[in-house]
Parts: sequence; structure tokens; C-alpha cells
Amino acid sequence: MDGKEFLDKLSHFEPDLQRICLQYGTRLFELPEFKGTMERLRGNVGYTPNLERLRAPGLIAPRLYLPPQSILSETVLSETVLSDADLSGTNLRGAYLRGADLQWAGLFDADLSGTNLREAHLFMADLRGAHIELAIGLTKEQLDSCRRR
Repeated sequence: MDGKEFLDKLSHFEPDLQRICLQYGTRLFELPEFKGTMERLRGNVGYTPNLERLRAPGLIAPRLYLPPQSILSETVLSETVLSDADLSGTNLRGAYLRGADLQWAGLFDADLSGTNLREAHLFMADLRGAHIELAIGLTKEQLDSCRRR
């Protein structure tokens, strides 16, 4: 699936988006539909997309917004650029985020149990209330660089 089709599905609030594969390095933020889709998602408080097992390594989507309770469990988002993204309250249980750029990302109250965060960049990421106890590869240096209180 290409990025434009993916944004179209999100924009039309399709609930079941499991097992989608995006090409490595998909640059969502450059698509004309990106900003409008993020605004539509912010305006629909009842939408909870199921993106379980999404495969989007290398995805470039700074300022991505997904509604709270979105399901991103077992996703592959390694080497992604999700800086300043708002993923607060999402289920990222078992996700693979190795090497992801999550600087300034909102992960408030997100479930990161079993999530691989090795080499992830978490500078100033908001981890307040996030479930990080069982996160894989999370170092003291990463925790010291983010917001937790």
C-alpha cells in the first residue's frame, strides 16, 4: 500500500487496518493529504484505528497524530522518524521501534510493554504515565533524556 492510500483510509475512519505494509522510507508528511488527515483525526474523538502488525520501517511522519486507544501492537516501526508525533494513550505493546526518532513525541499513558526501544531517540519524549516496565532495550540514558514527571 502506498502512503496516499494509507492516509485515505485513516481520513475515512476505517477501523480495521491490520497487517498493512508501507514501503521502506514512506514520506507521509510530504503528501498533500497529511495535514488534513491529521486535523480530521484530531476532530474525531470516537475513532480508534486498529493498526496491529503494521509494517512501516523507515516511515517518515513527524507530527503524526493517532487517537488515544489506537492499536499499534506488534508493529514494525524501526528507523522511523516520528519526532513530535502524538501517540498518547496508544497501545504499542510488542512494537519494534529500534532506532526510531521519537524526540519530543507524546507517549503520555502509552502502553510500551514489550516494545523494543533499543537505540531509539527519546530526547524530551513525554513518557508520563507510560507503561515502560517491560520495554526492551530501554536505557538509563534514554530515560534521563525524556520527560517522565
